[in-house]
Amino acid sequence: MKKTVPNHDQAGFSLVELIVGGTLMMSMLLAGGVFMYNGAGKAGNLLEVATELGKAAARYNADTGLHPKYPSALFFKNLNTPGYTTEGVDATNTWQGPYIKGASSASSSYPLSSHVNGAEASFVVRTTGLPSGAVEGHAVQIGPLPQQVFLSMLSACNGTDYSAATAPTSHADGQKCSGLVTSTTAGATWVSSRWGGGYWTGGTVTTQYNVQYLYQVY
Repeated sequence: MKKTVPNHDQAGFSLVELIVGGTLMMSMLLAGGVFMYNGAGKAGNLLEVATELGKAAARYNADTGLHPKYPSALFFKNLNTPGYTTEGVDATNTWQGPYIKGASSASSSYPLSSHVNGAEASFVVRTTGLPSGAVEGHAVQIGPLPQQVFLSMLSACNGTDYSAATAPTSHADGQKCSGLVTSTTAGATWVSSRWGGGYWTGGTVTTQYNVQYLYQVY
């Protein structure tokens, strides 16, 4: 059973307003002598963006019975052909949007660089780490984020303070937000062993922190 409360009212703020608001807030902090726009401030704005996108996607689902693959499907009717829905089904005839104010591109993500350099919002489907009884979940993913912002956003979303060691990686215990941490190594060298096999040495490890805001489960 789908677990959302359909709401066809427009969101109170557009994504553009939320993004601009975050930029203005940073400017005011700097003007007032606060020289570090801290993780909590950025996390709060990013959580608002995730929440608004999640609400919009739930309204989209209530009308179409489908889920947007890209944020652009929420804004533009012509971007609701099979390639723009998670199910690969055309939503053009049942689309009643726009479901959120603002604008978006046809790319697979929504740029959030005005909050965090390189950060984006996208939609993901989860089949593991869900609340008891759920078999499929739909989430807004925000990232990559600095670790401080990542932890602050998780804390703001779930109402619990986290450290790197305690950050939740699933929604199994009812968490609205979970963390996705990935590490990649570039420039490593493979050293062969005379007895067979070998190992990697050197290289630069890059860790990316993403937050997944769960907006709908089945």
